Amino acid sequence: MQSQSEATRGAASAPGRRSGGAGLSNPPTVSIVIPVRNEERFIGRCLESVFAQDCDMSAVEVVVVDGRSADRSREIVKGFAARHPNLKLVDNPRRHVPAAMNLGIQSCTGELIIRLDAHGEYARDYVRRCVETAVRTGAELVGGILIVQPGADTLMARTIQVFQGHRLGMGGASHRVGGHEGPADTVPFGCFRRDALAQVGLFDERLIRSQDNEMVARIQAAGGQVWFNPQIINYYYARPTLRGWLGMLYINGSWHTYLMRILPSAFRLRYLVPLAFVLIVCGGALAGLVWPPAWWAAAATLGSHLVLSLLASVQLASRHGWDLMLTLPWFFPLCHLWYGAATFMGMFRYCLVAVGQRPEPSRPERAVWTPPESKSHSA
Repeated sequence: MQSQSEATRGAASAPGRRSGGAGLSNPPTVSIVIPVRNEERFIGRCLESVFAQDCDMSAVEVVVVDGRSADRSREIVKGFAARHPNLKLVDNPRRHVPAAMNLGIQSCTGELIIRLDAHGEYARDYVRRCVETAVRTGAELVGGILIVQPGADTLMARTIQVFQGHRLGMGGASHRVGGHEGPADTVPFGCFRRDALAQVGLFDERLIRSQDNEMVARIQAAGGQVWFNPQIINYYYARPTLRGWLGMLYINGSWHTYLMRILPSAFRLRYLVPLAFVLIVCGGALAGLVWPPAWWAAAATLGSHLVLSLLASVQLASRHGWDLMLTLPWFFPLCHLWYGAATFMGMFRYCLVAVGQRPEPSRPERAVWTPPESKSHSA
């Protein structure tokens, strides 16, 4: 099999938006950063897939940033570090993801920084294809497709899995439903050029969620390119329980609106679709008390959604098992109403922030280019 170093040397001469070798070694040095907090169920499988890559992983720097885990996550990582001297564990006292990414970026040396999620496993060619794509296209951020796996062997876990992979469930983004290689508005996790981060700055630690969207928007605003390659494959384990899934939806839905104030260009109108659904259905039901025709608008909207949900449920059940018909028909409207309600609450919080009732910390310092050490971390 072709080594990653050979592949990236060949890719460096391929045509692209800019010279792939501009600002990079040949082959480029590579670091992997993995934020972790209480991931004992998944971090072992994640690291197994990292060190099983089809390239020389002894030449790749791996940084696991732990947010003071209360489970066995640190112990598991230390076990891997004992076998792999290129893995180091960094402490994250602030515990959340953007702080973990900033600590990881500042403590690693790679010209390309691959951000991985501890909740996933990665195809054997993941690192090699990230590097090949970054060099070939010259893009500041590259990423691939997110193939959702059930977090447990239960009907609800499978329901959450298939919901995320359907256009009616989580939208039609290429990284969720597939698509052709090319420029994209976002990619999951991703492989960053360090010089791009040096230009736009570190992750914004005010954003406990949506920090990836904000970073992507800053890269694009600076003239950078985001590139999607469906051959870069990440297997992500979804939340296995209804309570855990709804909790994550609520946090994501509410934080999207705070993103609007932090960086308006990062906000997408599609984030407001569930909110519009909630306002028409719930607002129409209330308005009908004083103006009865509003009930018809609410009923028509809800009825249309239920029909689409039923059709999507039949489509998914025919592929993944008819027992999903017990959950999917009500799961679609529940998730959209819940996410819309979370967005509404986020709007309320956004208004409080807008009038100065919620103090904001200063922006994080800009990332500083750190020259690679004499020891190479090339892939």
